[in-house]
Amino acid sequence: MQLLKQYSNGTWGRIEDERIDFYIENILKRESWLAPRLKREPMTHKEEVLNYLKTGKELHWDDEWYAKIKMDMSEPPERPVEMVKCDCGHTVSRCMVMSSSTGLSCPECYDRMSM
Repeated sequence: MQLLKQYSNGTWGRIEDERIDFYIENILKRESWLAPRLKREPMTHKEEVLNYLKTGKELHWDDEWYAKIKMDMSEPPERPVEMVKCDCGHTVSRCMVMSSSTGLSCPECYDRMSM
């Protein structure tokens, strides 16, 4: 998972790995003042901030309206590959199946089954 920061034009960009601690330190400095106003316990450690961001929420690291960071949760889950048994007897992924004159075949058997 990657941390993102919001720019003044409203777009989001990746935070460089060497700058992550800078943003988290600024969040922790603001926590003693900000957390009671949001009716939550102040976070005191980096791990607490990261766990909070993993819930999909945003945190302000400065007073500007756009000074927010969030966790990039857009990694799509890997879809399982659907396997199909061809008429030639081989099992291949669905996208590899070819239609020949004698039925479905894998790429290896296509020439043999098309005659």
